[in-house]
Amino acid sequence: MFFASNTVWGQDSVQMGTQSHRLLAYVVSSEDEREALEATLESWEGELVDRDILLVSLGEIVLDTPYGISLSAEEKELWRTLWQLPLGESRFVLVGKDGGAKAFQRSGLDLPLFFELIDSMPMRIAEMKAKSPTANSH
Repeated sequence: MFFASNTVWGQDSVQMGTQSHRLLAYVVSSEDEREALEATLESWEGELVDRDILLVSLGEIVLDTPYGISLSAEEKELWRTLWQLPLGESRFVLVGKDGGAKAFQRSGLDLPLFFELIDSMPMRIAEMKAKSPTANSH
């Protein structure tokens, strides 16, 4: 995994997603991997929803999930070029609510690793405190 903090998502459809959600941008290299990832994502649905994560395909293969957003072909190409993501290899990019790329994964998707990173972020810590029963009991 590679960590990064520069803001790259700026405008258009992605900006709307990052204002209220974290994004998991991805390139999936095969239909077999797509099927496996869809099953994995289904099993982690509660965790994805709790962390306000939306998925966005940067490649030709799109995961069938209820929490995805779409980009134009031009937007996909822009972000693949920026992050040097080849279509023939699976890649995953975690994008924070501030629009910055937070981490990259190659080959397989390790969601618990992304969840751990998200849970250590100041914005997420504040979200968890706001959701806790003791925070609402005042």
